[in-house]
Amino acid sequence: MAERGQKARLAPMTPPLERCAGAALVRAGAGGPEVLAIRVRAGAYELPKGHLEPGEGAAEAALRELAEETGLEGAAKALAPLGELAYELGGGGRKQIVYVLCAAEGGAPRFGPRPRRTRELRWLGASEVDGVPLVNEGLRPIVRAALAAGAAGAGGGGERGRVRRCPRRKSGATNAPSCRAESRRFGQ
Repeated sequence: MAERGQKARLAPMTPPLERCAGAALVRAGAGGPEVLAIRVRAGAYELPKGHLEPGEGAAEAALRELAEETGLEGAAKALAPLGELAYELGGGGRKQIVYVLCAAEGGAPRFGPRPRRTRELRWLGASEVDGVPLVNEGLRPIVRAALAAGAAGAGGGGERGRVRRCPRRKSGATNAPSCRAESRRFGQ
């Protein structure tokens, strides 16, 4: 407590950190692996992403955001972390996004109605990555890593990395024990 006549000294505040997760959904395209990008803003593409809800890990949040922002129907699985992107927000905050490699279960991904805020879904192959406008240049290495993982055979079947859909959540997104196990495996 400050003495009478002295000003109290406040410790500098650390800017708030918004923890997020993003999904790089990979499929086998005619010319090789492709990664799903979305267009929410007018002029550039991004990967589906959003904040982590309380108790959620990166894998679980990435799959939930993938379903919410693309209309993906059916189960998907989180395969591996791809990398992180961090940047300053206006107003002094910071955002940290962990991107996760994902694949649809049971073959090709199926989509229902596109959410209203998502203007477009676009599959990007290796030949398009350098030419497509992205909301952040830091996404390009993430997309390339997802394509490389797809070329190496990521996205195959099996139980490892499997994340089930949970009917208890309004989005139908993940909240099953396998999600929590994935989050622990990713170190979240």
